Amino acid sequence: LEVLIINNNKLVSLPEEIDQLEKLIELDVSTNDITQLPYQIGSLQYLRTLNIRRNMIIELPTGKY
Repeated sequence: LEVLIINNNKLVSLPEEIDQLEKLIELDVSTNDITQLPYQIGSLQYLRTLNIRRNMIIELPTGKY
């Protein structure tokens, strides 16, 4: 899976297992109710586009970006 678009779904979180999507290039979780991102998102080495607009995220997890 290289592109995952799950915007506008009233999500409140992403699973910690997001790092299993090793080939993910684009992730769009915009327009949800997410308050924080799992730190595992930093291990997605191919991720180039991350859309987190219109969520409740205050800070990004520390990690490799």
